[in-house]
Amino acid sequence: LADLGFTVDRIFSHAGIFGDGAFNDTQGYIAHNEHDVVLAYRGSVSFTDALTDLCAGHVPFQPLEDEDRGRASMCACFATARADGLGRVHRGFYDAFMSSLPDIEEVLIPLLSGPQPKRLILAGHSLGGAIATGALAYLLKRLDLVASQHRFLFVTIGQPRFGDERFRAWVDAEVEDLRALGRCVTARFVHEHDGVPLVPPERFGYRHVGDLCVLTKAGDLLVRPRHLENGSAERVGEYLEDHNPLFYLNLVASALLPQPDGLASP
Repeated sequence: LADLGFTVDRIFSHAGIFGDGAFNDTQGYIAHNEHDVVLAYRGSVSFTDALTDLCAGHVPFQPLEDEDRGRASMCACFATARADGLGRVHRGFYDAFMSSLPDIEEVLIPLLSGPQPKRLILAGHSLGGAIATGALAYLLKRLDLVASQHRFLFVTIGQPRFGDERFRAWVDAEVEDLRALGRCVTARFVHEHDGVPLVPPERFGYRHVGDLCVLTKAGDLLVRPRHLENGSAERVGEYLEDHNPLFYLNLVASALLPQPDGLASP
């Protein structure tokens, strides 16, 4: 990052066990340069992350109410949805996001408090992409983005679903308002054979947010394709090779970088 002109403001790692026995292992960093502020989350590589992925109860998305607790309440899965609520989300992913809320408030928000408009880059792979979705929703609610003139670039690769239909509809509407002002771009990169974006299953009410960008093994990039990501991956382990971030990096390079004359994309 230093070679790219960025100053790393905080590297965070929140690992442990909550009082209700749920595991958490959230890692990432916040960095900035003259024009950009970056919040990036690491993907799923540890055993505790896998347990977090399986903690799939729905809880209300209400980070301001849960800030002091640092996670959803133990009874949140049974709470009645509020008519004015922002929807319900995956409990494990929500709690993982909530553990990084102090980092956002203590470091990220002050970086966005100056008079100069910034481009805020939110990014993550796998579990990190799901957590970044929570951060996106929080900042859409927390900041007056129209008045501040800040811009959003939200990019994830191979992320699982985060919230329900109400959550998706609210986030997409907020993003669309900013997009109309030329202030927001979202890109959710998915390899066509990666099974992780198909969990948690749609039949449990989960939906994706953001613009789908499909990477194919042929080297093509399909932006907002007509087909939908329906169904669920029953054997996610079979897709781990296609979920590897280096595999994604090679596919993105193949799709976006010009190929030498006479060479086709791999």
